[in-house]
Parts: sequence; C-alpha cells; structure tokens
Amino acid sequence: MIGYPLSINRHHVFSCSAPSHAASIPSARPVDGYGACHLARPRVVLFPLLGKKYLYPHLSLSTIPLTPRQGVSFYPQLLSNIKRRSVTGLALDYFVFNVIGFACYTISCIAFLFSPVVRKEYADRHPDSPEPTVRGNDLAFAAHALAISIITLSQFWAGLWGYERHPAQKMSKPAKAFVAGCFVVVGINCAYVDGVKWGWIDVVSASVSMRLLALFCPRL
Repeated sequence: MIGYPLSINRHHVFSCSAPSHAASIPSARPVDGYGACHLARPRVVLFPLLGKKYLYPHLSLSTIPLTPRQGVSFYPQLLSNIKRRSVTGLALDYFVFNVIGFACYTISCIAFLFSPVVRKEYADRHPDSPEPTVRGNDLAFAAHALAISIITLSQFWAGLWGYERHPAQKMSKPAKAFVAGCFVVVGINCAYVDGVKWGWIDVVSASVSMRLLALFCPRL
C-alpha cells in the first residue's frame, strides 16, 4: 500500500497529493492536473464522528438536521439525579446559564419563524437573502433543550423534588450579576426600539448574543 500526505480543504473532506503515475493505482483517483486524489466516500465515516459543521464551517447551522444524538445528550445528568435522588457535586451556576441560554435561543427562533415584524426587518436588512435561515428543527431543538434544562434546574429545589443538596450549592455572585445583566440588556434594547434606527430584530440579536455568552462562557 502506498501512502500520500493528507490535507483538508473546504471543497473536499480530505485529499492526498500523488504523482502523475498514481492514476494506475486503484485506490487513488486523480481529480485535477496536479495529481491530487480523494478517498472514496470519506464523509460516511467522518460526518457522524466530527459533525458537518466542523468539516464545512461555511454551512448554516440550520442545514444540520436535528438528530436524536443532540436531544439525548441532555438526559444523562437528569436521569442520574433521579437515580441518586441528589444534586450534590453539581454547579448550580451551570444549569442557570443553560436555562438562560436556551430561553434566549427559543425566543430568537420563535421571532424569526413567526414574527412578521422581525421577518420584515430581516428582509429589509438582507435584500439579497430575505428569508431567515432559522427552521423548525432549530425551534424544536431549542424548546426541547429549554424544557429539559428547566427540569434539571428544578431538581436543586428540595421542596419540589426532595433531593439531597449541599448547603454550599448556591448561585455565585458573578452568576447573579450575569442574570441581572441579561434582564437589563433586554430592557434597554426594548426601550430603544423605534422601528427606524433600532428595531425588534436588534432585540432578538441581543438575545442571541446573550445565548452565546450563557452557553459557552461557563465552559471556558
């Protein structure tokens, strides 16, 4: 077996550079004048492992179908808490951020899908592509994630579930400041809406930014 150096590019999942005589090798299929070859159907293996967004960063998130793998990922912690009847060892802040993040995600999806005002403002600002890229699968994923996140967060309240919780498991001051800041930002954005310089789509955009901060900053 002859090996050639591999490289990744945006148009093909991976390729290998081979000399001109490689055309006689069954496993090497030249596709251009420089002897580059591509292995057959690598996406079948790589897409499930790495995800389409990793390999094709120029694609919209809405082009990635909602899969059971995405939805199921929210259940292990929920079921573990039920089995243990305890939330000890968990960071309350993390689950608060999850609820805030997915609430913002759900609201933005609803606005882009069903609000005629937001959709019109989007079309006015993007005449070359007036249709928002948000799809029903985005809303389904966001709403499902929000529901599971709320249930998981509610397990911290002993009066509701009766689960064991350490007295030290409380929201930190930075988390409280972040939650308060989210409400302040939304309030300020709503107050500035005039339909000309500042529209409801800007309020939605602010919620998207808060979603990114809530979901990704705690993971750093």
